[in-house]
Amino acid sequence: MALFAAEKGDVHHITTYLKGLRDFLWKNLNTPDKRRVLTIVIRVIKGWINYHGISDNQRRVGQFIYQSKRVLYRWFNRKGGRRGLTWEKLTLILKVLGYPSSWKVHSMFNSC
Repeated sequence: MALFAAEKGDVHHITTYLKGLRDFLWKNLNTPDKRRVLTIVIRVIKGWINYHGISDNQRRVGQFIYQSKRVLYRWFNRKGGRRGLTWEKLTLILKVLGYPSSWKVHSMFNSC
């Protein structure tokens, strides 16, 4: 039995969010305005981090940031054979758009 909500069950929550992210990107596969799609995705990811960024959940939040970035990388490079975007270019684009690389940790044990 898990002592904290951050310990167990979060893996399923992460995979559910990543699946939702993939579904959203798939529905917007041929969108000409990729910047708008990215700003929506970044807003959702920041919201997830704000909710789950507690003191005992740092590893999972880091995993979520990395895995969501991988989903975006695959979305940009979905055409076989030719890789149009390198990991470094994607990281630079996401940094310019405000993709979270760190987060504020909220303590689960607030002292009153």
